[in-house]
Amino acid sequence: MVEEDAKAFISNLEAEKGGKVGYRTYATWFSDGDNVREFGVFVYLVNGIFYYRDFERKPNILGFEIKKRKNAPEYVMLEGSFDKALVRDVYKVTLGEAMRNRPDPRRANWLARLLFRTVSAIRMDDKIVYLELIDQREFIKQLDK
Repeated sequence: MVEEDAKAFISNLEAEKGGKVGYRTYATWFSDGDNVREFGVFVYLVNGIFYYRDFERKPNILGFEIKKRKNAPEYVMLEGSFDKALVRDVYKVTLGEAMRNRPDPRRANWLARLLFRTVSAIRMDDKIVYLELIDQREFIKQLDK
């Protein structure tokens, strides 16, 4: 049942975006400077454009859904995109550096990558998107295609 739901979801995305989803992955942490998502974002590539979106994460304990707090903010879906042709650089930064959202984040050296949680900084001329990717090398391969 889950596999059929996933196929239907991908088919809907392809119809909506007007092309085949060639690459897809999941980022476990995301920031575009204005928005931060701690629980993951679905990232996919259609016709040279990387799209991203998140899903509502219902609170649960051991897989059992629990009631939302009364004062919890209402969920607003995050959606966005960037053209892979506009990406100038991809490099690792510490999560703390990404959370500061400076215009020129410092690259994580080997020691920082060993000691701290790191995310990929995807630099474009006008913005930086931070993704904690499962496989940064595969993402870079998609940029080079």
